[in-house]
Amino acid sequence: SYYCSAGTCRFRQNQKKKYRIFHREWWKENPEWPNGLEPHIGKSRKIGEADTEEEARKMCAEWNESREKQFGKAAFKRMDRLSDKAEFEAVS
Repeated sequence: SYYCSAGTCRFRQNQKKKYRIFHREWWKENPEWPNGLEPHIGKSRKIGEADTEEEARKMCAEWNESREKQFGKAAFKRMDRLSDKAEFEAVS
């Protein structure tokens, strides 16, 4: 099991985790580009850690589904426009 607090989720404490869950933007505002969006890989921001790929996928889905409630309507609208969504990667 895991818990979430202040936008960060954690699975069982004091164990080396196999997956890092994070979010980042894939676009940035630029009025000179079509639709005002320029491709851009933003800085990754940590959400949490997980032991298994299944747990990592679940955390990403839950974070993506809770963005509007967690950050508010205006922030969610911006996040959605810039394709700011949760992802995960294996930790070596």
